[in-house]
Amino acid sequence: MHRHVAAFAMTLILLGGGTAPTLGAQSTVRQPATDADLPSNLAAPPALKPLLSRMWNQSRTFRRQCARIRGESRLLVRIHTAASVSQSRGRAATYFNRGGAGILEADVYLAGPVDLIELIAHEFEHVIEHVDGLDLRRLAGLAPTTVWVTAHGMFETRRATETGRVVAAEVDGGAY
Repeated sequence: MHRHVAAFAMTLILLGGGTAPTLGAQSTVRQPATDADLPSNLAAPPALKPLLSRMWNQSRTFRRQCARIRGESRLLVRIHTAASVSQSRGRAATYFNRGGAGILEADVYLAGPVDLIELIAHEFEHVIEHVDGLDLRRLAGLAPTTVWVTAHGMFETRRATETGRVVAAEVDGGAY
């Protein structure tokens, strides 16, 4: 089994997703998210489920990220709360491994309770970048303001940074 480890650190930009159902001409109603709304290839601690549901309900961008993750049948995303800052290499990090049967496993480590909405969306965007096959090492050489290497030796992208911020603003601002 080949082990491909790529670590990505915190910040964010996203893809966007789903629309709220409408009633009549002017009112918009969104039912609370259920486990059926979140991707079946996403595993998260029960304590994070209310936050993920809130993100789903209030962020179009997060719903689009979830749709993209759901659409990758050979992908498994697991969210972990990091036991130490070293696991997350700061505030958050994602490690990739090609598991049995060729399944891409993305393990997202979150270091603490601060900025979780932004960090989750940020790391989900790194997962999407990986699935898209972005060559971050090459891109860092070509466009160092778009992709760069952090002090921890991990790649960071403006795309993930901005996406995280967008989702945080959508959720905190209640934007649909």
